[in-house]
Amino acid sequence: MFKIRKLDTSHYQQMIHIMARSPMKTPFIEVLFDKGPNMSLINEVWSNRYIYYGVFSNNLLVGFGSRLEYDGYLNKGICSFSYLGNFCIHPDFRQKGLFKKLVEFILKESFQAENICFSIVLKGNAPIERYFRNKRFQFQGLRDFKVLDIYVTKSILITKRRKTSDDYHIQKASEHHKEQIINLLISEFKRKNFAPVVTQKSFENKINGTYNIHLNDYILAFKNSKIVGICGLWNMQKLKRTKIIRYKSWFQLIFICYKLLSKIFKYSRLPNSGETLKEVYLTDLFVEDNNPAILQAMLFSINNELKTNHYNLIHFALSKTNPLLKATKPFFSVSSYSNIYATSKNPKLLSTEVGHPYIDIALI
Repeated sequence: MFKIRKLDTSHYQQMIHIMARSPMKTPFIEVLFDKGPNMSLINEVWSNRYIYYGVFSNNLLVGFGSRLEYDGYLNKGICSFSYLGNFCIHPDFRQKGLFKKLVEFILKESFQAENICFSIVLKGNAPIERYFRNKRFQFQGLRDFKVLDIYVTKSILITKRRKTSDDYHIQKASEHHKEQIINLLISEFKRKNFAPVVTQKSFENKINGTYNIHLNDYILAFKNSKIVGICGLWNMQKLKRTKIIRYKSWFQLIFICYKLLSKIFKYSRLPNSGETLKEVYLTDLFVEDNNPAILQAMLFSINNELKTNHYNLIHFALSKTNPLLKATKPFFSVSSYSNIYATSKNPKLLSTEVGHPYIDIALI
């Protein structure tokens, strides 16, 4: 007999234990996304309206998921969103329909007359994709999930230094840039479906140091003394870490070769099994006219700074149709694809025809 109820901070250690038993497996590596010890901290960056739900078997927590509510932009207006994510079921309790029970329980708690519920599902996660594609919900007024967009996460491997651009001046933000940054992000995000509403208060809350990001972690691109590009460079070690569980046996040869090359060409060392990657996420991205050359200039400068500090990876994500993805062409990068599944009681809200969806992959 399984029961679902809301969780609180007393359950965090049990949640961390379940996550430790559930690494993500790829063809060449197994990794664990470690969000402990404070599981709520990463949610608070986005919104203080979040709830974790747990599935219990005889008072033993065997799985969990979360709902995070925030106000964001949709077709240049403001809409209420509920993001459903952080689902994790203990391996011993899989294939018992617990994911289905959790999703439908959370959906019933989430739905309002004028909001959108959405989830981001990695392509290749067949059981979850099948659920969202085929499920016919039974409770009144709920429409089937619709794929709104394909999201591409780019993970850039930091190897050699890059020649910096002569066309754009790249520098770190300082206090006298803050108001300009806020105004540009507000203007940019209003054109992006799903982007959170930006205010001076929300921006200052993000950069106050609680979440390990500060104003001088923002990178600016200038053209003729005008800001034409912005991105936050976010070291998220305080909020979540990517821990290497093991490299697959066939990948060991590549790993050894890379270690040899790193000594010759001064590449950053890849972590051994049991260690964490040194990585950053790009957040709050603004690029004038979606010009890939501007983003590429920023990426070259970021790459060089991170190489000096022995980082491994840069992550960011965009809609599959966004031309800014061209900025990664000179780099060695790995792409992963996810579907954005959404549903609403109001079908008009799912007609998102204006602008590329914006979801901050750092917070997922």
